Amino acid sequence: MTLRSTLLLALALAACRKEEPAFLDLDADGVTADLDCDDTDATVFPGAEERCDGLDNDCDAEIDEEAVDTLTYFRDADLDGFGDPADTTTACQLPDGFADNDGDCDDTSEDFHPGAPEADCADPNDYNCDGSVGFADADADGVPACRECDDADPDRFPGNPESCDEVDNDCNYLVDDAPYDAATFYADLDGDGHGDPQNSALACQAPEGWLSEADDCDDLEARAFPGNAETCDGLDNDCDGSVDLDAQDAPTWYADADGDQYGDTDAALVACEAAEG
Repeated sequence: MTLRSTLLLALALAACRKEEPAFLDLDADGVTADLDCDDTDATVFPGAEERCDGLDNDCDAEIDEEAVDTLTYFRDADLDGFGDPADTTTACQLPDGFADNDGDCDDTSEDFHPGAPEADCADPNDYNCDGSVGFADADADGVPACRECDDADPDRFPGNPESCDEVDNDCNYLVDDAPYDAATFYADLDGDGHGDPQNSALACQAPEGWLSEADDCDDLEARAFPGNAETCDGLDNDCDGSVDLDAQDAPTWYADADGDQYGDTDAALVACEAAEG
């Protein structure tokens, strides 16, 4: 190879090296592809915060380790679904043997947990973890804990009148059933904004399609309700007890006493239909 050829080759190689592109950053996370373990995800790059998302966010070949958004879980040794507030762990997902609540007051027995029955008024144990035992009356409502559903609330006990407060006042495990302060609502089947006095129901809140007022004379006809304009359609549009009376679209008729088919302008009648003559 001649000296000239060698020089030309060297220049060509140098030109190629100058045109070699820099590493790209496709996900625009500030880390180039040669250093990023996933250059298609902007949440993944060396130094990123590890999160509970099933990804290796910080590119250390471990997934969800020491994530910043872990939750606290409570050991559930008796597997009753309620955890021990004194024995916790943090994790991205609920581990086996743990619960997501800390309501257990005795994690060695599944008989103790919030909502557990306390039917024996002579039993001194606080099975439902509410701070009182079966024969106690912590809320001073006159009913022992073993005979009611919530001994921490004086407005909840068997025999208490049910009211519209979204609470099971009478401890029958039904909320707002037959409350003493329920209101009366009326069906509006034709959707004209006026309720049917013949179709009512008691409820704490108006069911969909029901109203608190009842003044409709025909709840199957949307063109009939108090205040509506009377028209010549064979209906009592304004609910005044008369059909087509004083209808706004009624024509004017003229008396034809001599039967010549020409009316008398001095004897006019406004009505939906012509009277005889």
